[in-house]
Amino acid sequence: DPKHQAQLGTSIDFGPRVEFDATARWIGAVPTFAANVLGRLPAYSGLDARLAWRMRDDLELAVVGRNRLDRRHPEAGAVAARRELERSVSGKVTWRF
Repeated sequence: DPKHQAQLGTSIDFGPRVEFDATARWIGAVPTFAANVLGRLPAYSGLDARLAWRMRDDLELAVVGRNRLDRRHPEAGAVAARRELERSVSGKVTWRF
């Protein structure tokens, strides 16, 4: 776990059917130890955002963007086998019944 981290979020309603949510975060460096080698995951900043439109009371369409500040950042593991999370955009349909 990082020694320091911070997060700030906002949620805004643009009328009764349009929502915007955003979360910014900063994660401090994390020491790692793998294969008897001491390493370090560097600190990083991230930004996630969501824009949603409720077409009807039971149907919502949304566009979600994750990790928008960097093309990718390391998340876990030693340097040779480190996993990196990439930025992404996705769509979401929610149907409530």
